[in-house]
Amino acid sequence: MLEGIRGYMMEIVVIKYNMLIRSTDELCPRIRKRLEKEKEVARLFVSRQSHNMRCEVEMGDEGYIVDLTLKECSYGYWQLSGLPCCHAVSAISHLRKNPDDYVHPSYLVRNVEECYKGMTTRNGAAARRNEAAAAARRNGVAAARRIGAAANPPNESQPRQRRGNHCSKCGSATHNARTCPLNRGVGIQDVRLNVGDRFTIERELRQATRVIGVYVDETTGNQYVRLNGANGRFVGNPPPTQPTEMDMPGSQPPPTQP
Repeated sequence: MLEGIRGYMMEIVVIKYNMLIRSTDELCPRIRKRLEKEKEVARLFVSRQSHNMRCEVEMGDEGYIVDLTLKECSYGYWQLSGLPCCHAVSAISHLRKNPDDYVHPSYLVRNVEECYKGMTTRNGAAARRNEAAAAARRNGVAAARRIGAAANPPNESQPRQRRGNHCSKCGSATHNARTCPLNRGVGIQDVRLNVGDRFTIERELRQATRVIGVYVDETTGNQYVRLNGANGRFVGNPPPTQPTEMDMPGSQPPPTQP
């Protein structure tokens, strides 16, 4: 960016310098236009000399004091811009002076030409502007960069491919690890979904506690047996054989015959 600014300034300096050397006027072109406008407005004022180089300029109820020795006007524009205002031009013309002699020296062509004589050249560091400076490494883990396929252009970002949900135990995409059939123990051949779900079992247990004996859920086929206050659960399709008291958790072995 700095090199672009340098090139722009180099062109402007050449344009300004060529324009100034072709000028035959002592003042810069824009200053000359502004001074001519002030001369047109100065015709409306009436000047009266009150001292050697001091005049009072009036127009109706307006009145200003112009001092040509100090190059000051009570209006204040002359002091700010360095260019005589319409009041100063009226006083200068009344004293038969040339308004060009009261313009600030910085607006003269010979002085402005000295400013544009210089030449803007390339500095020594600009030759190495293409060499990137070593960037300091930030703290933390560096962000991973996605590498696209070889057929895709390098300037196009590659979309991230999402992986669907899958079971971390068996790798199937039809369920997750909580409902995996491997959680149901060895010897159970049941692949129905939500059969071993915790919420499903809790709901079925509430239904099974309302009856005495065997309760079979119509949706999942899970069987529950309530004997002596104990609950047994069997999962399978087809349902297992009728359990005995030895198979029920919490049951006592039958007494032996003497």
